[in-house]
Amino acid sequence: MVLISGHDIGLILVALIVWGAALQDLRTNTIPNIYPLLVTIMWLPVGVAAIYQGLGAQQLAMQGVGGVIVLGLGIAAFVTGLMGGGDVKLLAAQAPLIPFFDLLHLFAFISLAGLVWALMVGSYGYVLERRAGVSHQFSIAHIRKMDLPYGPAIATGLTIYLALTIG
Repeated sequence: MVLISGHDIGLILVALIVWGAALQDLRTNTIPNIYPLLVTIMWLPVGVAAIYQGLGAQQLAMQGVGGVIVLGLGIAAFVTGLMGGGDVKLLAAQAPLIPFFDLLHLFAFISLAGLVWALMVGSYGYVLERRAGVSHQFSIAHIRKMDLPYGPAIATGLTIYLALTIG
């Protein structure tokens, strides 16, 4: 029998919030501020549970540093047009909940999910355009021109990360 800790339950709740943001992103191509705010509110119970399970203050501080780094990189991605503001806020809100050295794993999963997502949506759009008689060559440049909601990739990457680390 696998026991799930309070910390893990908190992270599962965070994943559910992130999935809510992903669904909203699919519907409206925006992530309302309430979702990053709800994830941020989860910092306290998840952090307390982590401390209760033996996470030291230094490790918790490093997770906060990870959140600041993610926010800085996210702002740079937003300013250059690589990411939307809601995506950046959602990523920065969840980053302090993840151990610092696991952030690279999380973002690798998010990136892979984003690649699969972009190829699926791009391929589907290409097929629809071909059926409508629009003829052009399918390429990465074609995918880059799409206004692709990234919330589903963020939620999928977080879910994969949690599935591999919880328990």
